[in-house]
Amino acid sequence: MELAEAGIRDSNIRFISALGCHGTMNRQDFVRKLGEEVVNRFMVYNHNSFPNACSYVGTTSRGTRISINTEVFKCDLKIGIGSITPHIQAGFSGGSKIVLPGVASLETNEAFHRLGDRIRQEQPDAPMGIVVGSIPRVPARCKRTIRSCNAWSQR
Repeated sequence: MELAEAGIRDSNIRFISALGCHGTMNRQDFVRKLGEEVVNRFMVYNHNSFPNACSYVGTTSRGTRISINTEVFKCDLKIGIGSITPHIQAGFSGGSKIVLPGVASLETNEAFHRLGDRIRQEQPDAPMGIVVGSIPRVPARCKRTIRSCNAWSQR
């Protein structure tokens, strides 16, 4: 609603599922996640991690090349929607993981997965400094109810 009030047309809004390199979602999955109205009204699709769909955006201070989904990179405003839950390697899912590994290339994902526990040392200087936008942090309770919502923007 706020985007429409700001003059942003529906045709300029897209929902990209931040899958990393995991399996794709089908229409039924999108409807379950976003609702029928959103799926019918906006462009909704899966992240493509292959090189032809990603753009090189930089290299971390530790030498890892970062490429992200070209469609995401071209957007003026990025809004990540998700929950923050415990993650065995990265500490927590959600937050910056929506960008990396969520919409990162296969090559970038492979590099980060090889890092294992060292991913926490490398991740802070990778996605957020490169991808300008707004990513709300929405911690979820066990039953997936929203407890709070925080947002930030980095340039």
